[in-house]
Amino acid sequence: MDFNATFIVAFFSFIIFMVIMNQILYKPIGEIVEKRKKLIEDNYNTAHENQEKSKAILEDRLDKLKNARNLVREKTSEAVEKIKGKRQQLEKNAKDEANSRIEENINALNNDEKEASDKLKQDVINLAQTISDKFIETPNRIENVDIKQIENMMQD
Repeated sequence: MDFNATFIVAFFSFIIFMVIMNQILYKPIGEIVEKRKKLIEDNYNTAHENQEKSKAILEDRLDKLKNARNLVREKTSEAVEKIKGKRQQLEKNAKDEANSRIEENINALNNDEKEASDKLKQDVINLAQTISDKFIETPNRIENVDIKQIENMMQD
């Protein structure tokens, strides 16, 4: 192989062509590729950061929701206990009032029974006196009446 001047000119032409191509085509393309790579990397990092922030926000909201549910449960339990206490107090008051009324009615009935019994005893004595007065010509007042005997007859 012969080396002549055309080979050297072709060699330098190729080197000049490569430098020019590098300056005009390859460097701008490399810069665009680097910018795009950096943009993709930045977007990936931003997405990763946003994902971490989203997880933190989600956890915070879940904690707040859990706390709110617990608070609602506590408030509901307190309200239920308060209502139960009021109900028990109302039941106790109603029972006390009913027992009081029953006691009053029992006392009233006992008093009425005693009055009726006393009146009936007196009526029996008066009836006996009236019968005695009708059959015996000389009116005598009945004395020493045995009240226990009258009570025994009334119970039979």
